[in-house]
Amino acid sequence: MNDILLVILLNGFFLYLSYGYYGLYWEKGKRLHAVYVAGWAVAFFLLNLAYWGVSQGKDEFQVFVTVCIVLLFVAAAALLQFRTRLQEKEEERMEGLKQLQSEYYAKQYQTIARNQEEIRRQRHELKNCYILLYSMAKKQDCEGIISYLSELSGKLQARSDVRTGNLVVDAVLNDKMQKAALPGLKFDIDLNIPTKLDCSDVILCGVLGNALENAIEGCRRVPEKERRISVNMRIDKKSLFIEIRNAFDGFVRLDKKGNIMTRKPHKEEHGLGLQVMKELVEKHNGTLDVHWEDREFCLRVIFYQVI
Repeated sequence: MNDILLVILLNGFFLYLSYGYYGLYWEKGKRLHAVYVAGWAVAFFLLNLAYWGVSQGKDEFQVFVTVCIVLLFVAAAALLQFRTRLQEKEEERMEGLKQLQSEYYAKQYQTIARNQEEIRRQRHELKNCYILLYSMAKKQDCEGIISYLSELSGKLQARSDVRTGNLVVDAVLNDKMQKAALPGLKFDIDLNIPTKLDCSDVILCGVLGNALENAIEGCRRVPEKERRISVNMRIDKKSLFIEIRNAFDGFVRLDKKGNIMTRKPHKEEHGLGLQVMKELVEKHNGTLDVHWEDREFCLRVIFYQVI
């Protein structure tokens, strides 16, 4: 009875380790290669073979069984440590995204306050505008009126803040558009989204912010007249569709696995990276894919069931 109980405990412990290790593979989106499965199967067979030898009184298996048991405990400790480290890294990443979101929000509130102050100032000046236009009209100064109206039109078009009512989207887009500061860069913004979405604001903020940073970086490598970024966001069948297109020089750096690699020279300048962004989106009920042709790069993100 004790022998049967020990066999059950050892095999249960081994299966727990197998579940833990392969669970890490699934979390990373990796496929279970046959060689890994075969390796665990061989280890499982040897463990039971060694125990059978001991139960039959074969002394040469004693040391082997002891080593197997020790290795099982070492593997369990390593698994626990690895999982703990992964969790810590995930928490650090989320904390960084939350900090980034807070910065975007603070800047958006400043933008709102600035716009409100600008509206108050314009209302104060509106009376003077009417008086001046009336005076020029009485003098039949058509050229003066046209010149003055052109000046007013230029002032009105000088600012083009995004105002969808969705704080996350407005904050990120306004921040990136103001920071871009690239000569000739044109933004084409087409947004049709509700003010509230049932998805993680932190993830949306991080993914949208990093996608725009990558798009701006791509535009740095093309002539001024070609610099353009288009942002399209819409709701379709209760899902949020995001599409960001940008001009780039047509060169894409890939690693051995076909993943896109950054071209920034300094590690501290790197953002989340497309692979990390993809993992974050998929963990929050979404998909992310990219494609490119000629000199245009396109990133598409879908968050499902957001309303």
